[in-house]
Amino acid sequence: MNKDVHLLEIALATDRTIASKDVEAHDCFEDACHDIGEIRDIMWVNPDREPEFCLDWLRRGAPVETARQLGYQHRSH
Repeated sequence: MNKDVHLLEIALATDRTIASKDVEAHDCFEDACHDIGEIRDIMWVNPDREPEFCLDWLRRGAPVETARQLGYQHRSH
């Protein structure tokens, strides 16, 4: 997680969006959402996962989609 914290810092300082193929980092940050509220609304898209339709989402201007937010899974519990 420490080696990827810069992704969160940049997302928080800019558009609250991360595009990364690092599934392990995503899962770690997703798990941390219940303790670190500031990262819950960060959207994370994996351009390597076809079902995420990353390019289509980007072409539409990367609108806020709750299901892409790190804290989405924790809100549904």
